[in-house]
Amino acid sequence: MDVPRIDDTGLNRLRASMSPAHFARLLELFAIDLAGRLAALHRALAPLDRARIVVEAHQIAGTAANMGAAMLAEAARRIESAAADAPAEAIAADIAALVGLAGETQAELERRTGAEG
Repeated sequence: MDVPRIDDTGLNRLRASMSPAHFARLLELFAIDLAGRLAALHRALAPLDRARIVVEAHQIAGTAANMGAAMLAEAARRIESAAADAPAEAIAADIAALVGLAGETQAELERRTGAEG
């Protein structure tokens, strides 16, 4: 099953649930939180802190899903699931792919929301 980059139904439901100003702030907070968690994932690679990778990937998956970023959420879930026993090189490659997908996702969110954030 193909996962859409953005779940328009979820994103539109979220946007309709609050004022435009609150939604713009939510987009901003999502971007800030995501950047911090991606940085934490990178820091967890050097000593290969598998537990930290699981926690950060889990948090990314949850917030991405709440924002309608379905593909990003799914990619983070895969990292979360694989972190316990995957080779370090595979985890690093998955995190690098997640970083790229995060940038693409944020750009798509901005495009679909009229750059409210």
